[in-house]
Amino acid sequence: MMRLKKAGLALFVVAALGAILANSAFATAVTTERNWYTGASGETKLTGTMVGVAENKAGTTAKFTTEVSGQPVEITSTAVACEGCTISNSPAASGRGFLKFTSIEVMKPTGCTLSSLKTRELKFAADYMEGATETALVKFEPVAGPEAGFASIELGGGEACPLSLSNFTVKGTLYGQAVNKTGVFNKTQEIVFTPGINNNAGGSLLFGTKPATIEATGVFHATLSGVEQAFGVR
Repeated sequence: MMRLKKAGLALFVVAALGAILANSAFATAVTTERNWYTGASGETKLTGTMVGVAENKAGTTAKFTTEVSGQPVEITSTAVACEGCTISNSPAASGRGFLKFTSIEVMKPTGCTLSSLKTRELKFAADYMEGATETALVKFEPVAGPEAGFASIELGGGEACPLSLSNFTVKGTLYGQAVNKTGVFNKTQEIVFTPGINNNAGGSLLFGTKPATIEATGVFHATLSGVEQAFGVR
């Protein structure tokens, strides 16, 4: 008999994924007043709302890992879209929206399938800094709060899929590290996610009682009145 395996997984929350900077050693992130600016030199402070767009960095793959009932779980994605995503300075450098992942493959356990995944509504804050060099961090969490979980998924595969999951949620917060330093303005901004970055910044993800990890590199764009803009924080 075909059966669907259900789980709430905090999967990938960001626009697009693959890993670099895997073991950065920073102190816990602290909030520092920052705002979004536009223009090649950041000459204009954003006063309205810009539409956000996200994608995987070319050639990279997002990877989510955890453990369920003693079995390792590994899910990858090579395509992402940002639905209803916006950025604004209300409050400070912030944003919100949904991420939808496709081109998904369940690597472990074998026999399980997943067609696509859409997160719950997320909010993010780009006003976190680490260290004297002000390495910029972006904090992601569900709009409803860290305990709400990032997403719900259904695993398919029928009897070939050995996991039977229900009422599980990945909870917590996720930090990504900006490749560009504060005050660098480009039409694309890359954010890197690794277990080391998240842990060192003070973030934590749990699937039930087991740690969950995300490795990814997301490329973010922003448009104003349909025109792509150079943007960044300072």
